Amino acid sequence: KVDKTVAFLSKRDGIDKVLKLAKYLSSLGVELSHGGEGGGASSGGRGGGKLKDLESALSLSRKAFRLGKFLGNVNKLVELRERERKRAEDAARREVGKGDGFRKLVEENYFLSRRTFLVLSLVNNCSEGLYYFLDQLQFLVKAKVLKKSDTIKGIKRTAAVAELLSYVADTLLLVLDGKSGEDMCFSTMQNLADFLMALDDIRDSEGGLGDPRFLSCLGLVSALIGIRSKWKK
Repeated sequence: KVDKTVAFLSKRDGIDKVLKLAKYLSSLGVELSHGGEGGGASSGGRGGGKLKDLESALSLSRKAFRLGKFLGNVNKLVELRERERKRAEDAARREVGKGDGFRKLVEENYFLSRRTFLVLSLVNNCSEGLYYFLDQLQFLVKAKVLKKSDTIKGIKRTAAVAELLSYVADTLLLVLDGKSGEDMCFSTMQNLADFLMALDDIRDSEGGLGDPRFLSCLGLVSALIGIRSKWKK
C-alpha cells in the first residue's frame, strides 16, 4: 500500500485529485462554518477565515500543478492523427487487388464507422486542451500577476464552456466504446458532477445550482471518483 501511495502521489494527476479533495473539503467547511448564509469567512469566525485561506491556497496550488497540461491534449491529437492515418493505409493495403469498387465500399464503411469516434475525440481533446490553456491565465490572476478585468471574466467563461464540452464528449465516448459496469457508472457520475460545476461557472449565479454547499459536494464526489480511478491505474 505504501508503494502504491508513493506511486500515486508521484503523478501529477494523483496530486491534483488529492488537492481537489482537500479544496472542496475546506470549501464545504467554510460554508458550514457560517451556515451557508453567505457573508464571507468573517461570519464563521477565525476558523472559517483559516479554512477560506486554506481553500484559496489549495485552489492556487491545483492551477500551478496544471501548468502546461494542455500539451498532453496536443500530444493526444497528434497520436490520434497518426493512428488514423495508419489505419487507413492498412485498410487500403489489405484490399489491394480486390477491385476498385470493393475497395471504395470498404473505405467508405471504415470512415463511416470511425467518423463519430473521431469527431468526439477531437471535440474532447480540443476543448479540454483549450480549458487547460486558459486555466493558466486564471492562475496568473489568482497569483495576482494579472488584474481581474472584463476580459479575464470572458476568458473564465470561455474556459468553462470548453470544459463543459469536454465532459459531454467524454461521456459519449464512454458509451460508444461499449464500456459497462462499475467503471462506466463512476466515470459518468464524475463527468456529471464536473459538468454541473462548469455549468455554474457559465451561469455565474449563487442561486439554485450555484449554492456553494451543493457545489462543494459535487466537487467532493468528483474528487473521490477521480482518486479511485487514478488509484486503480
